Amino acid sequence: MKNILYVSPYAHIGGGELSLLAILKNLNREVFKVEVVCYEEGQFVERIKETGITCKVIKRNSFFSNFSIVGSIYWLIRKKKINLVCVNSLDIRAGFAAYLAGVPFLGHLRIIFPFAWPDFLFVRLSARIMAVSHAVVDGFCAHYPQLRSKFVVLLNAVEMPLGIIPVPLRDEFGLSNNAWLIGMVGRIDPYKGHAVFVDAARLIKKGIPEAVFFIVGEEAHDQEGSHYVSVLKERITTCGLSESFVFSGFRQDIMNVISALDTVVIPSLELKKKGGVLKEGFGRVAVEAAVCGVPVVASKVGGLKEIIQDAVTGILVSADNPQELAEGVVTVFKDKEKRLSIIHEARKNARLLYGLSGHMRALEGIYCSVLGIKQDNDNPCMACGNTYFGRLEQDSGYEVLQCVRCGLSYVDPLPPEELLKERYSRDYYKPWLVRQRKARVRMWKRRIKIVNRFFNNAGRLLDVGCGEGLFLELSKADGWDVTGTEFSSFAVHYIKEKLGIEAYEGDVTDIDVGSEKFDAVTLWHVLEHTKNPLEVLKKIRDIISDNGVLIVAVPNLNNKISQVIYRFLKGKRLHLFSPADRELHLVFFTPASIRMVLDKAGFDVIEVVPDYGCIRWQERLLNSVNRLFYLISGQMVFDAFEVHARPRERG
Repeated sequence: MKNILYVSPYAHIGGGELSLLAILKNLNREVFKVEVVCYEEGQFVERIKETGITCKVIKRNSFFSNFSIVGSIYWLIRKKKINLVCVNSLDIRAGFAAYLAGVPFLGHLRIIFPFAWPDFLFVRLSARIMAVSHAVVDGFCAHYPQLRSKFVVLLNAVEMPLGIIPVPLRDEFGLSNNAWLIGMVGRIDPYKGHAVFVDAARLIKKGIPEAVFFIVGEEAHDQEGSHYVSVLKERITTCGLSESFVFSGFRQDIMNVISALDTVVIPSLELKKKGGVLKEGFGRVAVEAAVCGVPVVASKVGGLKEIIQDAVTGILVSADNPQELAEGVVTVFKDKEKRLSIIHEARKNARLLYGLSGHMRALEGIYCSVLGIKQDNDNPCMACGNTYFGRLEQDSGYEVLQCVRCGLSYVDPLPPEELLKERYSRDYYKPWLVRQRKARVRMWKRRIKIVNRFFNNAGRLLDVGCGEGLFLELSKADGWDVTGTEFSSFAVHYIKEKLGIEAYEGDVTDIDVGSEKFDAVTLWHVLEHTKNPLEVLKKIRDIISDNGVLIVAVPNLNNKISQVIYRFLKGKRLHLFSPADRELHLVFFTPASIRMVLDKAGFDVIEVVPDYGCIRWQERLLNSVNRLFYLISGQMVFDAFEVHARPRERG
C-alpha cells in the first residue's frame, strides 16, 4: 500500500476542489491510502469528511504560520510514512516540506495566472506537474520554457451520473414557467467576467424578453470579492434588471442546478494583473453543462478554446465583448436545430474525453510512474489478485517486485532451472553434514518439539524441502513415519542410501506421494525457494489430513533491526536477491502476505510466531534484541517467523 498526502490550500468549493473530491472518492484504495491537509476550515473540509476521509487543518493566519505549515506537513509525512505528496496547486510550502522529507511531490496547475519565483521553484523541484489544458502549459512555459518537460496534460474529469434531475428553479424562485433561464456558475471573481454578463443581459433582454439571469456561486473569500459583488448588484440596478437577476449563492446540487438552466454562459476574461495575465485554465462548467445537456456560450480564452469547438459543441465569442456574448445567447435561443445539435455533440464529446474512469487510469498511471510502480494485468499477485507492483531492488537483470496491497514480493523474471540446480549441488550441503551438524541437531530437536505440541501421538510426517534429511532422521527416531521431498538429486540419494528414509526428488507439486494423507507437513525455510508458493500450498492441502497441521518457517521481509544493523556495518542496504547468492530466495513474505496465501490455499492460520531456529551465536544475540522489541511494540521484526495452520473444511 502506498500512502499519498493530498494538500489543498483552499477551503471553498471551486472547480479544482471538485476535481480533487472526485479523485479522493474514486482512487484505487487497494493500492493507495489517503491523507488530506487543508489550510482553512470550510465547505471543502466538510465535503472531504463526508467521504469518510480524515482531513487535517493547518491554519495560516500570519506570515509566520507559513513556517508552521512547512514543519507540520514535514512531520506528517514522516509520521504517516507518506510515499507521495499531491498538491492541488503550486503551493511552495507543501512542496518544500515534501522536498525536505525526501518524498516526491506533484502539483496540479488549473489556472493561468501571473507566475512568480515560488511557482518556478515548486515546478523545478517537483516530480511532475499535471496541467488541465495545453493553454495552462503554454501560459507557464512562456515565462519558464526550460521546465516544459515537467508537465503532463491531464484533462479534468467530471462525474457523469445517469438521470440528473433538474432542480425546479422556477418554482423555487417564483418564476414564470415560460422564463428562459440563463446562468453563470462558479465563484464570483472579477476574472470570471460577471460584469460582462450583466452588460450582455441588457442586450439579451431585447432578443429574449422572458430571460431570467442566474448567478450561481459564492463570492471570493477576500475584500475584493465582497466589493465585486456589491459593484455587480449596483450595476444590475443601474441597468434596470433587478427583477431579472437571481443570486442563488453556493449550491451543493450543482449538476441539478445546471440541468435546470436553458443556457450556460462563461464570459471569462484575460485579466491583466501585476506580473502577467489571469485567465481560465480549463472551464469545468463547460463540461458539466455538456453532461447535463445544456448549451454553452463562452469566451475564447485559455482552456475553454480546447473544450469547445465553435458552433459544434458550443459557441465561442470574444472575451470582454457583451455584444458578441448576447448574440451568441440569442442564437442558441432562436435556432432550435442548432441548439439541439450543440447539445448532442457536446454531450458525446464530454463522455469521450472527460469521463472519470479514463481520468483515474491516467492519474494513477502518473502516480505509479513517479513511485516506480508497474502494473501487470497478466500476472496478478498470487495472494490478493492485485496488479500493481513496486520495485524493491534490481540486480543483474532481475527485479524484486512487491505487491503494493499485501506486501508479497517476488523475483522477476524467475532464474533459469539450470541456475537453481547448480546452487543445490553436493557443496551446498557439505557444511550441514560436517561442521554444523552438532548445532543443527539441537535446532532440529527444538523444531520436533514444536511439531509434537500439536499431537498426542506421532503419525505420518512429510517434510517438504528436507535438505540433507537430518530433521527426518531425528523425527523418525522420535516415532514419526517420515517422508521427504527435495529439489537436489544429491540430497535425495543421500537420504535414501545413508539414512534409509523414503524421499522424492523434485517440486512437491509434480510428485505423487501416494494416497495416504499426512498428519503433519513441514516446510522449514523452503517456501521462499519455490516458484509458486500458492500451488505448493494447494498441493499440500490435498495430501494433508483434515485434522493435520501445517508448519511453515520463512524469512521475514520486515526484519527491520537486521536491516538497520546491516546498513550501519556495511554502509549499504541488505539486499534480497542476486544470482550470485548461495541461496536463491524467489519469494519474500511478511506475516500479512503469507496469511493471505495460506487462506487462498485453503488453510486457517492458528498462530504466527517468531522462528528461533538458528545455530550461530550472532543470530541468537540478534533474536534476543528482536524479542525485546517484539515484547515492547508487538511488531514481528525477527529475521524469520513460523506459521502454524490447519486445513480448512472443504465445501
